[in-house]
Amino acid sequence: MANSYLRHPDNFFAGTRGLTLEQRGAYSDILDLYISTDGLLVDNEVQISRCLAVDPRIWRRVRSELIALGKIEIRDGFVVPRGGDTTLGKSLAASEAGTKAAKTRWSNYQKNKETRDAVAMPYVKSSQVKTEKKESISSPNGEAVEFEVFWGIYPRRVAKGQALKAYKAAIKRGATDGQIRAGAERYNSACHQARTEKQFIRHPATWLNGDCWLDEDGPPSGNRGNGQRASVIAAAMAAVGRGENER
Repeated sequence: MANSYLRHPDNFFAGTRGLTLEQRGAYSDILDLYISTDGLLVDNEVQISRCLAVDPRIWRRVRSELIALGKIEIRDGFVVPRGGDTTLGKSLAASEAGTKAAKTRWSNYQKNKETRDAVAMPYVKSSQVKTEKKESISSPNGEAVEFEVFWGIYPRRVAKGQALKAYKAAIKRGATDGQIRAGAERYNSACHQARTEKQFIRHPATWLNGDCWLDEDGPPSGNRGNGQRASVIAAAMAAVGRGENER
């Protein structure tokens, strides 16, 4: 398709010197329409008058004048301006050459891009491996999963949000997920064996902030569990019995 054409101002004015301003303007527009339609400008008075933005009667009159002056001709139902064939041929050739040049530039760009990518690929792969390793070590999702494991083990589940913050802080201080999990299992076992009541079990955030996963095995301090209570009651009853026997 012809997108443009070369117009020489001096030649154009010399060739249209004998035309009126109206005729010259109409001829110039007809030449543009002829190129834009690739030489298929249908001799339709209504359509052409719309393109020229004039009344069809005006175009009909100017058309007759241009034909009489030899500036346009009607050929097989198409309007052809004088010299239009040559101008169109040059325009199409220029468009084809431009398209070919653009395709060549694009092809060269693609080849150069493939070469650049091939050179940069080792660095990219190395960077990706380092990033993936870093993410695998400090991935927020992995940390959240380990916390959920801890949360399922710990014997008292309250204030989960604070516990999660304390868990992350403990990891930053140098604790490992395995150490915290093992400590929570020992603490859970101690509380279970001592039948410790919930109110005497440390909050998970308090336990984490105190690095209690390093504590030795044993029931929580201040424990008032059912087992301990039973021992106290039994001892008291024994003491009462001994007193009655002494009497």
